Amino acid sequence: MTTIETPLALPEHTPSVTKATKMQFMVELTHSPETCISSPGSSDREHHAELLGEIQQIAYKHGVDIVNGWAFPIGHKLWYVVSARDAQDVTDTFFSTDVHRWNTVQIHPVLDHNAFKAKVLDEITGRVEISV
Repeated sequence: MTTIETPLALPEHTPSVTKATKMQFMVELTHSPETCISSPGSSDREHHAELLGEIQQIAYKHGVDIVNGWAFPIGHKLWYVVSARDAQDVTDTFFSTDVHRWNTVQIHPVLDHNAFKAKVLDEITGRVEISV
């Protein structure tokens, strides 16, 4: 008896190996004053500070580009915009920095404003971008 296997994706929908498009993600790190690495009572604070200080090198090893990062020290929050093939590469990057040991980590796919305007707002308003 012969069985025919159905592919998970039709060939026209299969991602090309040569075309690896990167997405942007916003990574939000939130911690308490008690778990903050600047807190004198924080365990492994030097180790965690060292790893976070090397985040660009760690990200590079995972194929992730750090677009930029921001900190709000008194509010115990950090944000990073990163560019990566997928969320797992982002997860692997931040897992390697051990930030999950002293933060709640949220990873969100995002569009910059120009992409949002072109893909969403212009579609709603019926405007078409004309390039010269």
